[in-house]
Amino acid sequence: MKVLLVIHGLNGVGGTERVTTHIANLLAENGNQVSVLSLTSVGSSPAFTLNDDVTLLQPKRTYSSLLKHLHQIWQVIQLRKQFDVVIASDTQLCLYVWPLTLLSKAKIVAWEHFNSQVVTRFGSRWFGRKIAARLFDKIVVLTQQDKASWLDRYQPHSPVSVIPNPCAMAMLPTREETPIKKVVSVGRFTSQKGFDFLVRAWSLIPTAIRAQWQLQIVGPTGSASKEIEQLIVALQLEGQVIIGGASHNMEQVYDSASIYVMSSRYEGFGMTLVEAMARGLAVVAYNCPMGPKEIIQDKFGIIVPAESVERLADSLSELMEDNQLRLYYQQQSLIGVKRYEPAKIVERWQQEIRTFP
Repeated sequence: MKVLLVIHGLNGVGGTERVTTHIANLLAENGNQVSVLSLTSVGSSPAFTLNDDVTLLQPKRTYSSLLKHLHQIWQVIQLRKQFDVVIASDTQLCLYVWPLTLLSKAKIVAWEHFNSQVVTRFGSRWFGRKIAARLFDKIVVLTQQDKASWLDRYQPHSPVSVIPNPCAMAMLPTREETPIKKVVSVGRFTSQKGFDFLVRAWSLIPTAIRAQWQLQIVGPTGSASKEIEQLIVALQLEGQVIIGGASHNMEQVYDSASIYVMSSRYEGFGMTLVEAMARGLAVVAYNCPMGPKEIIQDKFGIIVPAESVERLADSLSELMEDNQLRLYYQQQSLIGVKRYEPAKIVERWQQEIRTFP
């Protein structure tokens, strides 16, 4: 099968770039002829490593304004006869890929990486989803909750399939009880990630418990950075809550902690939650849309009512104080994360690209 994945640019270090690279590599390893069209990168190296048998296609030059968009559409149209399946890796890209529904015999797939409930009406992603719902052969989303949202909001003519992201993190076979007393959370410092909830919850944990532990928040700076720093000072948590920048060794970040917490207002999936489980951390997460509830399933970790600071503090306190409970949920994480093994996820992709209506 000749497969083309279309992405804005492979030179970024975000989750879409990482998982697109991972899926491209996995599909190639499973006997497909795979190419990735990186629409906006010119002569730059991918941020994540593509296998040698994956072909990277890039434009020779960049354009500005309207010409940029027309050139990106033309890049796609030029490839109309070369592939059996074309996957738009981000529903915004449906704005560039849609001509193939008229000009090519290839099957066209829209791959949703984000939360479809979070959208600007008449924005580019909204229009992309509308186009995919009417013209594309399949839509792939990451969660059952997002599938329900798609069916309700966009009434797609094409089938909607759920394929979660594969875990790129090496999975530990087991996790022994350790004396590590650190809680970690990972993400860009934006309102979405809810680090304000987390810091407030940390302040509510009884002092006798909290004094033995440390909370570390790791991720690139963002619009909420100063707010979080000011909140830490206001709640007198300096030295207890540590702000870390982006890390290039996430395994080390997870391995230096024993509990992972996700306090997001919303997610597209919750990849850091899966990664933490792969390294055997006990996990606590808000029941936010979308992803955490499906990942944890009320048995592989602790799910907390969305945006409840008090309940988050209670759940963290319980795990921090009870060594056996913490070890139990660490082992549960290692059981639950097996659903996201790359071999299992690529097999679901294989099934999707081989079966079209």
